[in-house]
Amino acid sequence: MTDDKPRKNSELLWIIWQDAVGGDRIHRDDIATSKLAVNTNLGWIEHENDDRVVLCHGFGNTGEHEHTTIPTGDILQRIPVQKRRAKQC
Repeated sequence: MTDDKPRKNSELLWIIWQDAVGGDRIHRDDIATSKLAVNTNLGWIEHENDDRVVLCHGFGNTGEHEHTTIPTGDILQRIPVQKRRAKQC
């Protein structure tokens, strides 16, 4: 049997983050005003360190998780949806 649910004290978050945009043709005069893409994802934090946050948003009974890995420096806002549950003795 695999672990097919979030870790016990996982935090559910709505994350707003920015990402690169490229590949489109653009006039030279407009390059300086080119904007980054803004993305939003909802999920629970499965792993986090100084470089990245791994946000999971689905899982199967095979142990596989659907996830998005987001560079920490690209996160614009972290909105708690569900606070971590207090540890029960």
